[in-house]
Amino acid sequence: MATNVNCRLHICIVSAFGLQNTDFGSLSDPYCRLTVDGQEIAKTHVVDNNLSPVWHTQVRLHLQGQVDPRAVVFNFSLYDKDKFTKDDFLGHYEMTLEEMLSAAAQGTHTYMLERRKHRRDKVTGSLTLEVTARDGAAAEDGDLKWHFQNARLRPGGLSSHAKTSIGSQIHDKIAALGSMSPRSK
Repeated sequence: MATNVNCRLHICIVSAFGLQNTDFGSLSDPYCRLTVDGQEIAKTHVVDNNLSPVWHTQVRLHLQGQVDPRAVVFNFSLYDKDKFTKDDFLGHYEMTLEEMLSAAAQGTHTYMLERRKHRRDKVTGSLTLEVTARDGAAAEDGDLKWHFQNARLRPGGLSSHAKTSIGSQIHDKIAALGSMSPRSK
């Protein structure tokens, strides 16, 4: 069910622990990519030669618009950075916006990494995130501004035209309901 979302999310990608070693002669060089509905929002730095990296990468998002919080998916994917070949998948964790807002009430939490669906990835380890949320809060300097349009995440804040358009759509629907005869209601 779509609801009006207007919140600030502060996500700290703290660390990972016990990752799979995919390198020969050294250890993995892990980093984490955060995508929301398939769009990359942030990426940590690479930690060389380490199976338990610490990043403390801060991501501040301001999200607004009409959306179903159960349909918006945050994906934290971990990879081993390789110089000459495609980066190796180390594991991922997914949660919906609804779960993310629930996690904000818990503060710091550790999640077991999972393999990709329909793949035989060998995945070990965990990911630690710290999440806080403020509902109804205005965007602040440094926030990444995103809005939902037609149930899709788009970069940038909701424009005044879009706000007016949404308000007009609501007004038009209310007016249409008011003009219906009692029989058609």
